[in-house]
Amino acid sequence: MQSRIAMFVFAVLALVGCDGYAHSFRVSPAYAGGGSLSEHRLIAVASSVARARGYTQKPATQSQYARFTILAVFTKSTSEREWVTLELVRDFKDGADRFIILDWPSFTRSDESRALEAAIRNRLAAPQASNQTMQPTAGRRTASLYND
Repeated sequence: MQSRIAMFVFAVLALVGCDGYAHSFRVSPAYAGGGSLSEHRLIAVASSVARARGYTQKPATQSQYARFTILAVFTKSTSEREWVTLELVRDFKDGADRFIILDWPSFTRSDESRALEAAIRNRLAAPQASNQTMQPTAGRRTASLYND
């Protein structure tokens, strides 16, 4: 009986066409200086990289499926019938954040998918700008940008 069910499921998937290539990667603690990155920082990184690469952001509904909460979704059409989707998700089990890149409806990973991952990793590795206020230069001479 179980083998019949497995064959039925396989046949349905073959007829429907279960296409698509998914790649995911976790945010390494090395990118966060050994700690963890905030949800805000991860969404900011995903948004800036996606925007720079021509992706469209979908509404962040905080929807849940399987064992993930979706934090952000971006899509880009790479041809008339193909697209790449970037999702930032949080795992229910361990709370780990993960980027998921989907090539649809391809069985292989696209150049865009690889470039997107590289851009995200580069942005995560870049040091953040400091939000500290600047200290006065107390008696030090400073150059003027204006001609007096």
